[in-house]
Amino acid sequence: MRVTNNMLINTMIYNLDNNLERINDYQNQMASGKKIDKPSDDPVLTSRVLKYRSDLSQLDMFEQNAEDARSWMDITESSVNDVIQTVQRIRELTVQASAGVYTVEEKKTIASEIEELRDHIIQDGNTSYAGRYVFSNFYTDEPLFNDDGTYNIPFTDQVVNQRSPILYEIAVGEEMDVNTSPVDVFGYVQTTDALYSDIPDGSAIGTAATKAVKSGTFDLNRDFSTGTNDDATIDIVVDGTTYTIQSPDLTSMIAGSANPHERGDVLSLFNGADDGGGNLLDSVADVYFDPSGALTIKSKAYGVGSNVNIAYNGDSGGGLTAADLQAAVGIAPGADVGTDITDPVIFDAAKTIDPAGFADPIIVQEYRDNTFVLTLNEESKEIQLDPADPLTSVADLRTAVQNAIDVAFPGPEVAVTVAGGPAPNEYLSFTTVNQPNDGDPPELQIETVQATESQLISDINQIITDLNNDESTAVLTTHIASIDVNFNRLLTAESDIGARNSRVELILNRIGENNLTYTSLMSEAQDADMAEVIMHYQNAQNVYRASLSTGAQTIQPTLIDFIR
Repeated sequence: MRVTNNMLINTMIYNLDNNLERINDYQNQMASGKKIDKPSDDPVLTSRVLKYRSDLSQLDMFEQNAEDARSWMDITESSVNDVIQTVQRIRELTVQASAGVYTVEEKKTIASEIEELRDHIIQDGNTSYAGRYVFSNFYTDEPLFNDDGTYNIPFTDQVVNQRSPILYEIAVGEEMDVNTSPVDVFGYVQTTDALYSDIPDGSAIGTAATKAVKSGTFDLNRDFSTGTNDDATIDIVVDGTTYTIQSPDLTSMIAGSANPHERGDVLSLFNGADDGGGNLLDSVADVYFDPSGALTIKSKAYGVGSNVNIAYNGDSGGGLTAADLQAAVGIAPGADVGTDITDPVIFDAAKTIDPAGFADPIIVQEYRDNTFVLTLNEESKEIQLDPADPLTSVADLRTAVQNAIDVAFPGPEVAVTVAGGPAPNEYLSFTTVNQPNDGDPPELQIETVQATESQLISDINQIITDLNNDESTAVLTTHIASIDVNFNRLLTAESDIGARNSRVELILNRIGENNLTYTSLMSEAQDADMAEVIMHYQNAQNVYRASLSTGAQTIQPTLIDFIR
């Protein structure tokens, strides 16, 4: 084989480039401290490094969540501990006052101090963390207490019994509930007020209504030219009203349309179908091409009254036939009927209403003062009766409740009726009006307010009242037992918070250990061994110099070399 000078030069340049590239790789490793400069350097190792980075990023998120959860519970624990210390002081003052050695003025002085301590407890109950009130259950944007110590949030069954969690994700598939229910800390006084006695609790979901739909494959290549005397029509019947597309309309669409026809022209043709009185099809139906390309006509109405039909009428003069029109439009004739709501949401109260109660001014006032929470399709509103509505009978109560609901949910979307037998077996029935949103099943939930007072604040208020009234030692002594009940409840709540806080500490320790492990693994996978890289770099430089020297000796001499 003949080896030319060009072959020698090309081989030398190729080897020099390889050596330089090797030097460049080692320089990049020394500069970046990483083994991998680009994924193609080592696809398997790159995949492993990316997985470690993803794991570390997830751990950072879990650590942040756990820190947030710990901060929430630290604030909660601090507030509960403060309440415990305050209640302990109130107990001491109550024991002193019940000793029977204090004058009326001294008891009033003690009452004044207890009032200040009560206000401090109210302040603790309204503790917030990062703008969220820690004791308000899921009403975190609302303070727990009003200034007078009554509950500011509606104490419904969900608050009292279900204890809605506030969750932080702190590990894969693991969540921490940081919520401390106000019931567990402050207790509640069960109400016996009028609305609680007469309004039912519960929730239900009805059956979704549907709309009538007709669809078919429109032939965009069809020739609709039929002549000036053509009387062919397409009749679209929606909810009993006929909207007609005349033959000249078809012809005019074709006149300005390319072949194949534009979908926009087809939609304009159908949306412009007229009922003869100037009303167009697009006012009662949606016309569109679905994702599969089918021309679709959908009634805008729900229920059994919702129907769509289509009919084709041929040209009596021999132009387009009904079969031609049907083949072109692609929608089969015949009615399509929507489905009505077969199971509307209905609440028939188990609680009957005593008509005699409306003769009692106190009960009537309770109706006006109390509230209940109504949730319709996931939208919750607090319902309170209008003081201007008369309340002299069950019928008046129905009207007042209906008016209040209509104010909260304009529509109306919920109908209130009086059902049951004759008095005293009458009750209020709540039913959703059959107007679901976008065909979704309607959902109705009613929650009555079970409490407006904290047991702790109520007991403290009674102590203050009895001290100001100079009650006997026997009466004051009874309050010590009630304070002890509240004190024990607070201790239980503090223990629960402490246990959860300890768990968060353990999780944070575990996250820290996992973070260290994954960081070590990622470092092992991607970080360069600098001593080894420097050694390889020095070796690559020696090889490069040797290749330069060898190349210089190998290349044939030229005439230039003989010029002296």
